[in-house]
Formats: sequence, structure tokens, C-alpha cells
Amino acid sequence: MLSLRPKLNSSKAILLFSMLLFVNSIAFSQDTITVMTYNLLDYPNSNGSARNSSFQSILSYETPDILVVQELNELSGMFDFYDDVLTPVNPEYKAAWFINGPTTDNGLFYDSTKFSFVSNIPLFTSLRDINEYTMVHLL
Repeated sequence: MLSLRPKLNSSKAILLFSMLLFVNSIAFSQDTITVMTYNLLDYPNSNGSARNSSFQSILSYETPDILVVQELNELSGMFDFYDDVLTPVNPEYKAAWFINGPTTDNGLFYDSTKFSFVSNIPLFTSLRDINEYTMVHLL
């Protein structure tokens, strides 16, 4: 009897199986990320610099990939927090664009080895702006 099916020897079968596993692992690769939100309570006006060591301890313990903060005061508060708290914890952190709202503001910091920043869109309310951040996960 004549068969038209090609024969698959064991080395070819192992190679084919390995290639399928490789393609499958690329198509469904996953990463674990940590997102943290923290209310800084009128930072830096409310004894901000005195609280920096406590913030560093908390962030060193968890080291989030994305950190969203509330109650920043002005752009200077965001720079102070970035320089005095975040950079010593992880020099790969970057800050998202800052938008100054009517009262205290929000901020977003991210690990630039895992994410890139796309946009910060303010949603205006009568009390406080809400920020819609768009990020891209780098695979």
C-alpha cells in the first residue's frame, strides 16, 4: 500500500513541537505589574519633606510599576516628590505630564522599563479634576 503522507521522524517532531511552544509563549506572554495609588495629603505643604523618608520606606517595600498620587500641590510638588522620594527608590521612574487643576492635583509615575506614557486628559469637575492617563505596556 502506498501512503502519500510524509513521514515525520522523531527529531523533526521534537523540532516542530519546540517551535510551536516558542510561538505559543510569544503569542501569550504575560507580565505581572503592580499599580499603587496613594493620597499624599497636601504634598509638600503639609510637612512634605518631613514625610519623605516614610514615603521612601513604603515605596521601597512595594516598588510599584505605576504609582498614581493625589493631593499634589502645583508642579513643584510633583518635582519634589519625584526627586526626593522616587528617584532614590528606583531611578527608572519617570513622571507623566502634569496638569495643574483648580485645587490639589494628581500625578502619575511609572517604571520606564515597563511602560511608556501616551497621554494625560483632564476631566473637569466643579470640585477637582480627574485625570485619564493612557500608558503602553512594553513587552
